[in-house]
Amino acid sequence: MENFVFPRPQTRPHFCIVFQKHLPRLSPTLMNKVLCLLIFLSLAAIASAQGWARIVTGGGQDEARTLARTPDGGYILAGTYGGGKAALVKTDADGFVQWNRTYLPGPNVFGIKALVVLPDSSFVAAGFTNPFFGKSDVWLMKTDFNGNLIWQKTYGTPDDNEQASGIALLPNGDLAICGFAQPANGKSDAWLARTNTNGDTLWTRTFGIPNQSEEANAIIIAANGELVVVGQNEDIPDLDVFAFRASAADGALVWQNTYGFDFVPNTFSADAGNSVAEAPDGGLLIAGKTSLLGQEGGLLMKITADGNSTPVWYKTFQNSNFADIAAHSNGGYLLTGKKQVSLTNDDLYLAYMDEAGEKIWDTRIGQTSQDAAYSVVEAPDGGAVAAGLAVLDILVGDSYFYIAKTTADGTIYSDYIEGNVFHDLNLNCQNDANEPGFEDWIVKIESTDFTRYASADDNGDYSVLVDTGLYTVSLILPNDYWQACLPSVTVPLFSFYDTATVNLGVTAAEPCPQNLVEVKTPILRRCAENTYTIRYCNAGTIPSLDTRIEVKLDSFLLFTGSSLPVQPGPDNLFVFNIGYLKNGDCGSFTFTAWLNCDSTITGQAHCVRAHIFPDTFCNPSPTWNGSVLQA
Repeated sequence: MENFVFPRPQTRPHFCIVFQKHLPRLSPTLMNKVLCLLIFLSLAAIASAQGWARIVTGGGQDEARTLARTPDGGYILAGTYGGGKAALVKTDADGFVQWNRTYLPGPNVFGIKALVVLPDSSFVAAGFTNPFFGKSDVWLMKTDFNGNLIWQKTYGTPDDNEQASGIALLPNGDLAICGFAQPANGKSDAWLARTNTNGDTLWTRTFGIPNQSEEANAIIIAANGELVVVGQNEDIPDLDVFAFRASAADGALVWQNTYGFDFVPNTFSADAGNSVAEAPDGGLLIAGKTSLLGQEGGLLMKITADGNSTPVWYKTFQNSNFADIAAHSNGGYLLTGKKQVSLTNDDLYLAYMDEAGEKIWDTRIGQTSQDAAYSVVEAPDGGAVAAGLAVLDILVGDSYFYIAKTTADGTIYSDYIEGNVFHDLNLNCQNDANEPGFEDWIVKIESTDFTRYASADDNGDYSVLVDTGLYTVSLILPNDYWQACLPSVTVPLFSFYDTATVNLGVTAAEPCPQNLVEVKTPILRRCAENTYTIRYCNAGTIPSLDTRIEVKLDSFLLFTGSSLPVQPGPDNLFVFNIGYLKNGDCGSFTFTAWLNCDSTITGQAHCVRAHIFPDTFCNPSPTWNGSVLQA
């Protein structure tokens, strides 16, 4: 028996599930899958320990402004599609899109700049809505885990411009939001508000220096429960970092200060704070930008917890701009933003700094034009995940959501090994026209220090990001009824941004159907309807006749509906007739089940069993004694 956990570009759960690919003559458990989920637990996925980059297209003029990890081990990106529609994009742990949603409920322009994940896996996003030819208002919305809108609210006055740029979750579930408010024909002030979990306003405050303009860009909850906000202060023509600290209870100001770097008389530098993180000693790390170097550069500075006007230290970075900072679980900080490569080319930039702001590693990745990141989080494996935008063609100018992940040492792979798993009907070991591809077959990619498994999609295509090096590519046959044209293929990749194509052909060794089934669900909630997905395939060499799937539910689960006709049976058993299932074909359907409100124990397991028929084996090995191994 071989056990694998592997990435797939399909929606999948990230819980205590072992995906098993058995040699069929050793065990028939491929035909019998059991899924047991623990309710009320936020279980992180085993994320891929390699680097990757993905582009998500929303039609052009798209940008992801914020990013967060989700309880299922994936990521949620938020920003704007098409320059005017608020957008959420949910990915799995490997950056493959599971769903995306846009929100444009009225004749307005909407955008999201910040987002938090609530304990119940729902999302609250903050940004702005701007009626055409009107004034913008702060906009808040809440969605469930699947992006369905629960509520939305606006905050502001008709004659003022208000926008939100940061949001933080308080321990009791309330929300703290920061941004700016600009009265008509007046100077803007940093804006701060607290709402309850339903978005009802508890208090609002503005902060700033008289006759100067301020904007708040980011907010965090300090260890002592106070609110720390950073942004920028403008006293024309000077632009400084602006920071303040306020009470979470009522918004009362604790301190505020500005930090500028105008060392040369009669000159001014353009400085701004874009993000903030708290140090273990209570000090504050501020990331942003400065023109101290004579041109725009990245700024990283540390100030004391009481906002002393003299920084503890500061560092500047040429040709950079930092948009976000996040504390790392191993100490130090992750930074992201952009780095100028040429006059027309910026790359997404990621760096890992120690407690003193010294660089441990940095990396940049991008296309051939303008790329940038606005948000960064730590990945489960200690790497960094950043989200922003990518412009593929500077002449066209369209931008798209961009998400990239590094390994723990900052590596992002740029090479691909890809190809097709196909049925070699004419026995020439060439991928000819009209030779079908095989879905869900597993490809193994090996080097001396690297092994990955890829799953073919519904066309038989697979694709894996790899580092430069020498690789051996082979196919893991799902059973002994098939034989590969070649046992393995050697692939050299010694250049960056290179792609090697390896097509893997198979021929039938013995006529026999071989059915497989899997059952999965993204999350379980008590007193709620939960959706399960049944996925099935015939990995055999001939069609399966009179195919059916039996699903057995836990006694706490009440069957409420399905996307296929169902035949109820005794003891919470339900039968789905698939009928004729061609060899190499796969399918899926969903059903919903209500989880009983009496299931109140945190961590209680609820099991669903799926069994596919026919489930017999052709010519089983004489050495098999009938034993069955279940995981």
